[in-house]
Amino acid sequence: MKEQKTNSVYTHFLNVENAAMMIDVSPWTIRKWIKERRIRIYRFGGAVRIRESDLMAFASVTTGKRDIANRQNIP
Repeated sequence: MKEQKTNSVYTHFLNVENAAMMIDVSPWTIRKWIKERRIRIYRFGGAVRIRESDLMAFASVTTGKRDIANRQNIP
């Protein structure tokens, strides 16, 4: 997990695998959402990263076979 300091607050960035584990989906699902531009990504060198707060915001409004928001206790 990479951290970047912005406005005196640390922002956590996740790689695809960690993002997938965090919301209990496969890395392929995360990659699909990236390809569909449903999740914002950041590039550090050649590495793709997802801001944790962006992932949680996306998960809170995304539903499907699994209710991601309920699994993560997101209000």
